[in-house]
Amino acid sequence: MAQLLLGFVERFGAGKRPGARLRPKFQASTDKSHWIAPEEDFPNSGVVSWWQPVADAELYRAWTFQIEPSWTYDAAAEHHDYYGVKGTPVPPVELIDLPTAQDSEDVRSLLLDEGIPFDRCASKRLVFRDSSGSIVGPLDLTIRDKRIFLEEKDGVVPLSRVSADSSLADWEGHLFLPPENGIRRVGEVDFSSNSVFVRRVLREIKEMPLAEIETAKLTVKMIGAYTVALEKSSLNALNTQRLKRLHKMAERASDGVALGEDAVPDLLSLAPVKALISAATEQAVKRAIEERRADLTELETKRTGLEEKNNDLRTEYQRLQAEIATSKNEQTELLAGFDSRIQNKFEEIGKSATSFLSDVALIRAALFPTGSAVPPVDRPLTQISTPQAEPLQVSQLTATFRRGFEHSGLGCILPAALLSSWASGYVPMLFGGLARDALLASAKTLFGGAVHFVTIGPTHTSPTELSSLPTTSPYTVGTVGEVIAGADRSDDLVLLVFDNANLSQIDSVLMPVLRSYVAAHGKPTASSGPYPTAAGMWPSNLLLAGVLIDSPLALPLSTELWSCSTFIDASKNACPKPVEQNKGDALPLLRLTHRDWTEWGRTIEEEAAPSDTGVLARHFLRHADGSPLYREMLRRLAAAIDVTAAALEEVQRATILAEIGVVPYLLSRGVQPDVVLDEAPVAISTDVPVVDRVTELFERWGMRVNRDA
Repeated sequence: MAQLLLGFVERFGAGKRPGARLRPKFQASTDKSHWIAPEEDFPNSGVVSWWQPVADAELYRAWTFQIEPSWTYDAAAEHHDYYGVKGTPVPPVELIDLPTAQDSEDVRSLLLDEGIPFDRCASKRLVFRDSSGSIVGPLDLTIRDKRIFLEEKDGVVPLSRVSADSSLADWEGHLFLPPENGIRRVGEVDFSSNSVFVRRVLREIKEMPLAEIETAKLTVKMIGAYTVALEKSSLNALNTQRLKRLHKMAERASDGVALGEDAVPDLLSLAPVKALISAATEQAVKRAIEERRADLTELETKRTGLEEKNNDLRTEYQRLQAEIATSKNEQTELLAGFDSRIQNKFEEIGKSATSFLSDVALIRAALFPTGSAVPPVDRPLTQISTPQAEPLQVSQLTATFRRGFEHSGLGCILPAALLSSWASGYVPMLFGGLARDALLASAKTLFGGAVHFVTIGPTHTSPTELSSLPTTSPYTVGTVGEVIAGADRSDDLVLLVFDNANLSQIDSVLMPVLRSYVAAHGKPTASSGPYPTAAGMWPSNLLLAGVLIDSPLALPLSTELWSCSTFIDASKNACPKPVEQNKGDALPLLRLTHRDWTEWGRTIEEEAAPSDTGVLARHFLRHADGSPLYREMLRRLAAAIDVTAAALEEVQRATILAEIGVVPYLLSRGVQPDVVLDEAPVAISTDVPVVDRVTELFERWGMRVNRDA
């Protein structure tokens, strides 16, 4: 929606409702030079939702804004609005008439001295029209005692008139200019402070070659002479306003005018002022010489006394220097031994970061023993309104999941890799700029829009610490323990993501949990009930994922990780057949029950036909030394890829299996992947540098990689 609307705050919301609602009254024409009636109906109640209104929305009611359809709109809900505010609304330009002001100088005096009532304006951007039709503004204004006053700025203000072909919007007596071509500029006026104004006048006096100006005193006569000279010339709008302001200052000249610092050089350059300063300077010099002589006599007396004190201090200084030298020698000896011990410790840390983190864990355990731990504080779950999700038909699972990714512009490779990993019992580990976008797209299709992110710090050393760690999702803020409890009470799938996983101690914190996870999810005949982990009982409907980042703070990756996880490169959007996107229609939020998920997983190997993906899996397993569970999971992964990426060619499906499952596992076992892949009876795509890309990342993350063929 590209149209620009003018509307007014009708009411404010509370709780789960929008922060405010705007009622559109006008719409800008195509060329934005006129206000016309809105073209839309704005169901359900003629207003637009403003979810996060700015602070000024409670003071000013008028705003210009654009709209977009609400993806949570429900036509059956009376309080739902079809449209919401797009971006941040902007105050319109409101025109206020001041009929008692004859010209722009009267406008300045009125706004500076008296102000106008605050209730006369509906916008914070104001222009003012005097009785002659001239318009000044927008102006810098301030609010005091429920009235609006001019805030003086050292600059000129635009002077305009209403364009002949423009139209104003009239709402309850408030007039608003169109967005463009509403007024035409005819000049400018000087609304600066008196000190700056006089400085400008003095500069003009210097440049005027009139005899009466050269001899005039800085009094009424000087100001009068200047105004006479101006009146004899052709005046523009700026000079006309200055002339009237000078007349007013001449009438109040006895009160004096405060000059700014920048005006002093212009004042001092006037001939009458120079003569006065010269006489005063001579008198001041004589008086200063007499005062300095008296001061010198007094200083001589003080100097004699200070010399005696100086001799005493010099003696004391020499004594203290000897003491300092002795102390420095002692300090040097102490630091030499201390620096050596510190240097040795840092060298140990550099050689073994894991040992250092283990030391930190021991210190934490000593300071905070389990028996004296502070009990967690019960607090309510912080939650905002969660949109209602529709049930997903299991027969449409693969197509709907892929369509959600294509709608988000994420291609067709990522959905196949993610869905296949979960279906075969793996924990997908994503890397790249699209990682979180991919997980959010998954959440909208399988998990009702909710995905819970948890970050594990490098100082955490045990799975028992997981339950108390904070989590965030698009709708909820809580803890891992609360997420597990919520999943245990639900029949639907729930997603928990270990964010920045390679900043944590994966071996000691995550691997005990991941081993239990794959044991429970790696077989199609596994139980659907809760299963024991090192962090407690976890429900089977809780699926896991992780996000890896490229950071100098990343800890070395566990080699065992790739027996439980797939590696998904989300730094690219690869799709051999791009799908035309239509983002105008928002897709509904969907959720899948754990029962339907389990039934769908059992049909994967039944639906899979002989393929290059399966041949590559069997070839790889002849070279792998994995457990029976790992071998079964890899065969299921190949079958799942054939099902979820059925639209792709066989060579592309085989490439997916190599990149997410085969290459990471071989690198973690010190085997060069090129050797195994070159001997494979099927080909993988040469357009994607699979081995080089994964090898480079693993080396940066501290894994020792065998590059020998």
